[in-house]
Amino acid sequence: MKRVTALALALFTVLALFCGCSAKSDEELIKDRINSFMKAYNSGDMDGVSDSLCSETRAATKAIFSMAEAMGGMLGMDGVSLSDLFSLGVAIAGDDVLDVAIGNIDITDEENATVDTTLSLSYGDLVEKTDYSISFVMVKEDDDWFIKNMIQK
Repeated sequence: MKRVTALALALFTVLALFCGCSAKSDEELIKDRINSFMKAYNSGDMDGVSDSLCSETRAATKAIFSMAEAMGGMLGMDGVSLSDLFSLGVAIAGDDVLDVAIGNIDITDEENATVDTTLSLSYGDLVEKTDYSISFVMVKEDDDWFIKNMIQK
């Protein structure tokens, strides 16, 4: 009887620990997505940047990249990937190219949000740091938030 009681108590404790852990809020998920976008951008990881986009924007971006690479092939530039050029550009810049300071997060409904940010771009010694007021338009897909668009204010 003592074993059954001890087992039931252990099971209850484990369940209480798992149930007590709350899921991330929408604001936390949005901040995480923008930060993962920034980290991927700064590491020259075009796949990571693409993974931060909603399915519609990701598909459009991939189509644009494919068309541009096909046009490059017609111009005799076979084997030149825009993704590789992006990585090279970030590597040449040196330090972090992109910094995003997240401001107001306006969740308009269950699937849409707008995030006001100050986006700073710098290219090492090549170009002076420039700040932009950018709104990230976010959409919720599969219980997570993704970037649909970025609009300069």
